[in-house]
Amino acid sequence: MARDGKGNKKAFYRYVSDRSQTRENAGPLRKQAGDLVTRDVEKAEVLNDCFASVFNSKCSSHTTQVAEGKGGDWENAEPPTVREDQVRDCLRNLKVHKSMGPDEMQSQVLRELVDKVAKPLSIISERSWQSEEVPTKWRRGNITPIFKK
Repeated sequence: MARDGKGNKKAFYRYVSDRSQTRENAGPLRKQAGDLVTRDVEKAEVLNDCFASVFNSKCSSHTTQVAEGKGGDWENAEPPTVREDQVRDCLRNLKVHKSMGPDEMQSQVLRELVDKVAKPLSIISERSWQSEEVPTKWRRGNITPIFKK
């Protein structure tokens, strides 16, 4: 394998993939109270609490930096508009080889239906800006915690 690895990369990576260890689920996590949790639902709640504690609803440090960097006052300014052509451009530039999100919609499908979905998505986005609310389903994501040493 060592001699042929340079000429046959596919065989080499298949060999490495077959020999690599499978990933296990995240180990037990500790709540703020000090209790260990082992159930997946409890682990998700602990991670959610940890992520939520970093940000607050008014302003995260990232949005503060953006507002300061632009020199604008976001609270007094009108919300940005979301035009149909902007949505269309974004959909046309989707990377088709990326995995699906929680909506299980492949980006290739969105690219092919760009003329049909651009207008509804721009309306939803515009209303979301105006109402300062995000549709509940847009808040969902496939999140996999990965242990780092």
